[in-house]
Amino acid sequence: MFAEESNLNTPEDDSMNDAVSSIAVLVNQWRTYRDSGFHRQYDVILDGGSSGGLFPLVSDVGITNDDMSSLSPAGIEILFSGTVVFQVDEPRLPDR
Repeated sequence: MFAEESNLNTPEDDSMNDAVSSIAVLVNQWRTYRDSGFHRQYDVILDGGSSGGLFPLVSDVGITNDDMSSLSPAGIEILFSGTVVFQVDEPRLPDR
């Protein structure tokens, strides 16, 4: 997935809702939620970090096995037009 998913139990593929035991993070950072509609967020944000983006057992990072129902990109996406000046304090910039 490369975009938020408010319900892993979709008509196109209903096999992932409450059935996630492992996950691979290819891009961005991700918030995970127990319920569809982004309700009851877990206290962990998944990213590539030291694990290389591979999470063979989600329970190892605090996500209950077979419980995830939605996920969304973490961070703030800002849309603007015109001229904007900002300071970046983080030396790592996203690949976007």
